[in-house]
Amino acid sequence: MNATARRVRLWLGLLTMLYAAVLFAGVIAPYAPDAQNRTLPFAPPTRLHFVEATGRVHLRPFVYPLVSRPGDFGAYTEDRTDPYPVRFLVRGAPYRIAGLVVGDRHVFGVAEPAKLFLFGSDQYGRDLFSRLLFGGQISLVAGVLAAGLALGVGVLLGAIAGFYGGWTDEAVMRIAEVFLALPWLYLLFAVRSILPLHLDPARAFLLVATVIGVVGWARPARLIRAMVLSAKVREHVLAARAFGAAVDVAPSPHTEPANYTGSPDVTLHVVPKSGHCHNFASHRGQLWDRIARWVSTVVPARSG
Repeated sequence: MNATARRVRLWLGLLTMLYAAVLFAGVIAPYAPDAQNRTLPFAPPTRLHFVEATGRVHLRPFVYPLVSRPGDFGAYTEDRTDPYPVRFLVRGAPYRIAGLVVGDRHVFGVAEPAKLFLFGSDQYGRDLFSRLLFGGQISLVAGVLAAGLALGVGVLLGAIAGFYGGWTDEAVMRIAEVFLALPWLYLLFAVRSILPLHLDPARAFLLVATVIGVVGWARPARLIRAMVLSAKVREHVLAARAFGAAVDVAPSPHTEPANYTGSPDVTLHVVPKSGHCHNFASHRGQLWDRIARWVSTVVPARSG
């Protein structure tokens, strides 16, 4: 296995782990994404301890409850009267995995009144770590849908252009160049300008994924076209034609397997890009202003 293949497998493994984390967000997150703690707005990340103030050492990590400082908004101190150990596989807020499996077990948690804010809390005292995981479900699903659409259209048009060549190749590639030169952000703005002011969240979700997917087909198409053009003149393809293989069936048994080798590279490029495009469009509030978004859980959305 060469260095490129190892690098591709490494990034595919990291991408798989990321998707697995957001898929099982309910299990990993200690709290529900909408659970509020109005007495703890803008709380800092919770500190994990192994040694008490008295010097006693614990094998299990523990936390101290946070207490706000009088007259100093957003400033907190630890109440070190009683330690609260971090427990595993605890019961908590109910959740659904992929909308099907219902559960209430969480990987970790602490007893009340202590809180375990790994990334701190927002202005309403909601756990940012939990909101990050749950918000990522929407953004990553939009990225996968957009990437699937872009890859599907790109593979189809790229294979047609590379195999048939001639005016078909010229037409497809000229259209692809137009899409490459077309900024996806301005296309989103243009589509949004002709739509009603308030959109149903499901329609907005599909609209974002569709627009990003349609705009992103050009690069995969160019890559697949180059692979098909290269495969058409390989020795085993020429030998198959010399033995009487029909031209119209040559792409299936001879040229198409060559296209599969580039699919991991295309996937690694398209999926993160599609997710990033969706995050940016959602963060700017252009299409999806009524659904929790990944970026807006960490950085409050600004108008304009």
